[in-house]
Amino acid sequence: MKRFITNGCGEVLLVLPNVVKLIVRLLGHPEVPMGRKVMSWAAVAYVVSPIDIIPDFIPTIGKLDDVLVVAYAIDRLLAGVEPEVVAEAS
Repeated sequence: MKRFITNGCGEVLLVLPNVVKLIVRLLGHPEVPMGRKVMSWAAVAYVVSPIDIIPDFIPTIGKLDDVLVVAYAIDRLLAGVEPEVVAEAS
């Protein structure tokens, strides 16, 4: 386990709860545009949906489309919000 944490993946796992809290707070914030909120919820729906562009049973790349959709949704959510709102939500 220690080797896993020291190779960089552990740092991502340690930051992940804070990122999730930030996103949840932003989705509830009144200054975040509704379109950005809808896109974020659509990304969540895509990830939990059994229908994917690339089927999940294909090793490695099966999950790639889910990761890309989530990364794009987070990027668009943060890009559409003023830095002060992000700082307030974090």
